[in-house]
Amino acid sequence: MARILLVDDHIIFRDGLKSLINNLDGYEVVAEAGDGQEALKILNALNIDLVITDLHMPVMNGIELTQRIKTDYPTIKVTLLTMDADRSYIDTINELGANGYITKATGIEDLKDSLENILNGGDNFQVVLSSREQFTAKAKDRRVQKLDCLTKREKETLSLIAEGLTDKEIAKKLFLSPYTVITHRKSLLSKLGMSNKVELTRFALETGITNLK
Repeated sequence: MARILLVDDHIIFRDGLKSLINNLDGYEVVAEAGDGQEALKILNALNIDLVITDLHMPVMNGIELTQRIKTDYPTIKVTLLTMDADRSYIDTINELGANGYITKATGIEDLKDSLENILNGGDNFQVVLSSREQFTAKAKDRRVQKLDCLTKREKETLSLIAEGLTDKEIAKKLFLSPYTVITHRKSLLSKLGMSNKVELTRFALETGITNLK
């Protein structure tokens, strides 16, 4: 049974992750801490196999804690836990000597794979990157599917909204009445599940629908 120390200053999140881990075969959260200093005191008293620590914490953050663990307890494995999934963060954490990196958006299967890789002497950096790439691809596919549901006029309207044109300016450009443009805009919001022009503009930029000819 792998003995895990879970370090995170958000108690509700910590409780949820603890429950997930304890439901996996072969893993048990035997101790918890709210910051790095508290975690070091626990490491002095308990036999721990793996520390899962948040990156951003008060008193002592995850980077400082990782450095201390790798200096004072080199046999203990460490994985960082955070919302950030930027490649630069992953490279920095890897350079610190951490054994892994888990985002707070990680699913239960990816979490299980990550823990297994780390405790078997590997790391989970590729697991995280692969998961992120899959998430990005799926998100792009969903955007394209939504785009396919729009009419030609709705796409033209969306493109001009993204360029910052007003309803009257769009109406003049497309030879439509302002009322018709408003109708198209309302239809776009409904079909795309959005609430304002800012979200429509972001969607237009992400899908490359701007500057339609």
